[in-house]
Amino acid sequence: MNRITRSMAFFTLWMFFLLPILLIGASATSPEEIDYEEKTEQCLNDSNEMMIAMSNDGFSIVRMNDTINEALETYEIQSLLRENDLSKALQYCESAVLIHKSAYEARDEYLALKRFYDESFEESVNTSSVDAMIKDIEENIDNERYENVAPMVEKAYGEIINIQSSNTAVRLFYSSTSKGLKTFFYTNWKTIAIFSFGILVLLLIYRIKIATWIIKRKILRLELRKKTIKGMIMQTQKDYFNQGKMPEGIYNIRTKRFAESIRDLERQIPLLHEELARLERRRK
Repeated sequence: MNRITRSMAFFTLWMFFLLPILLIGASATSPEEIDYEEKTEQCLNDSNEMMIAMSNDGFSIVRMNDTINEALETYEIQSLLRENDLSKALQYCESAVLIHKSAYEARDEYLALKRFYDESFEESVNTSSVDAMIKDIEENIDNERYENVAPMVEKAYGEIINIQSSNTAVRLFYSSTSKGLKTFFYTNWKTIAIFSFGILVLLLIYRIKIATWIIKRKILRLELRKKTIKGMIMQTQKDYFNQGKMPEGIYNIRTKRFAESIRDLERQIPLLHEELARLERRRK
């Protein structure tokens, strides 16, 4: 019998045999304890349903299963001993709810990153650095380390933008000569020195234009993310309303999270436009 099956069996035993015993002794508890027990029982039921939904959606549920087991065992022991403080059981239960929320957030961010990645590169571009980052993200999701995903995704977005910006310059540089790199620098060092000096001068002269270009790239990235999230909202609504493939609780959580993400993007984009306006005033 595997761990998940044992968890289901333990949950059934708790619901049909141990819970009635606990309810018989409920008359000896205070109203606050009764209210606390009801909250814990509801949270345990919700957590078990979330674990089943995660399993159906292809998530690894070892961490979720272990957390629910800890909550059940702690609640049973504390209730049988009639302890006044049952907060530890509820903490385990709330941890299970947080794992469920973090799992879907991590996967949604990963899918949005993959779409952005697929739309950003041609086949000839070297994307090994981004590929390594995406592999690390996938491993963290598979190992249920969902809290690590958000900063890794943000770092991957930055790397994609850097590759896009540098790829054109690198391609032109290598096409300008068929010689080896060492020979090229040896025979053209004076030209390279003059060119570098010219670039430095241009950077000083056009620093405002460069800063404007950088901000516009940031705005483009945020707009692309916003477009991707809107597409995921439409797919979620389709799964829930048209195909009935998604429970109502998960639908509500996803739509709320998507709405929060879009609001956050809509706060950032106007700030960047204001910065563009300030740079334009400085340029004039």
